[in-house]
Amino acid sequence: MVAEVQQRFPSHEFRRTGPIDAHHDRLRFGWELAPVAGGAPAVRGVDFAVVAPDGRLASVTGFFDAPT
Repeated sequence: MVAEVQQRFPSHEFRRTGPIDAHHDRLRFGWELAPVAGGAPAVRGVDFAVVAPDGRLASVTGFFDAPT
């Protein structure tokens, strides 16, 4: 999914919009897809993740906020 977004928005990058909140094996973090050169983000959202015992991400569920 990320590769498809990068192909569709080649001059944009994903950026975290704040710290990562962690609770045991669960994570939550906000993000935005914004132009590299600056300007308003195309979209913002929040992802929730589960960390596997080996430290890798086991799953990520993402939610989009309203488009900006």
